[in-house]
Amino acid sequence: MTERTTRSARPTGGVLIGLSLAGLALAGLVLAGCGGDDGEATSVPSSTQTSFPTDDPSATGTVREVGDPCEAVTGAEMATLLGLDGALSGESAGEGNYRGCSFTDADGVVVINLTRYASAAPFDEVWASLGDLGDAEVRELAVDGADGGGLIVAAEEGSLAMTAAVAHDGLVDLANFYVLAPYDEAATTAGITTVLERLVAQPAP
Repeated sequence: MTERTTRSARPTGGVLIGLSLAGLALAGLVLAGCGGDDGEATSVPSSTQTSFPTDDPSATGTVREVGDPCEAVTGAEMATLLGLDGALSGESAGEGNYRGCSFTDADGVVVINLTRYASAAPFDEVWASLGDLGDAEVRELAVDGADGGGLIVAAEEGSLAMTAAVAHDGLVDLANFYVLAPYDEAATTAGITTVLERLVAQPAP
């Protein structure tokens, strides 16, 4: 894959397809694309989507430990799967019913976020809650061990953004990826699919 050395601009137009969870206090996990005075982005763009059906621990008085996504894939493995040079650094966030991992490159730019939360909702209900995705392409995603999976792709001349989701074992795993051109869409799709397979196979805590 062609080496990617610049990730400094957010996509222009279209849907910003990052997935953010309502009431989720995962500082630095699902990040809005933000930067300095020069407008350079330092993280993965996120949408305002907040309607995912989740199990509210306050409603049942119980908290299900869902496991840390950072433990499913190392930074070196993630970089290889995404076709990037050099290892990425993973940072965990959240606890209990909600956990996540942000992977950053050597420049401190977030390349991909992984988010996990407990949910008894079937996958089609989770997916339907996304609502209007604008011009983004929606695909089914087959992931070994998952009850259902889907991929949202916003491929533009200058950037590639992907959001993938799978449901399994009463959990939902999300992968939120963004990179500037040049990129290899097919290879990235395969890499993110493998990441989700690793998440689905991760042992319960």
